[in-house]
Amino acid sequence: MIVGSGRIFNISKISSDDCGEYKCKSINKHGEKYSDNVTLNVMYPPRSVSVLMSGSGVIVEGDSVTLNCISDSNPPALNFSWFKENETSAVGSGQSFSALQSGRFYCQAHNQHGSQRSDTVTVTGEAFINTLLYLHIIHQFGELIMMIFLFQFIMLLVGM
Repeated sequence: MIVGSGRIFNISKISSDDCGEYKCKSINKHGEKYSDNVTLNVMYPPRSVSVLMSGSGVIVEGDSVTLNCISDSNPPALNFSWFKENETSAVGSGQSFSALQSGRFYCQAHNQHGSQRSDTVTVTGEAFINTLLYLHIIHQFGELIMMIFLFQFIMLLVGM
């Protein structure tokens, strides 16, 4: 594929799409000759950072949900940080993270050219779902159910 002509080939506003092998073809009255190939390798920071979640994202007591951070960068991102939304300190590192509790999590991918964070994903715990169900029932059926809920909650806290 011919991408240019003339003695000098200039690529303005270079992007990762310009990566690849290039060579020059010269022609005169004696014939034609190709130069050796030159590889153009464009470096760029992480982009299109996203989180892939194993399973449904619902944690059953004693289990965890594995979150994987995926990004496009050159060179590939080797450093990943995990955050729980509204917390300033990282809660984990590495490309994979095991969420042991419910919450909204995101990852940040890093290489020497920069970093980018993903959107948040929601991990929901079974206990959280049960609590919402109880609160709905309390709203519907009043004080008696509330007393039963409080009793069950206290039993759960003391481990009975």
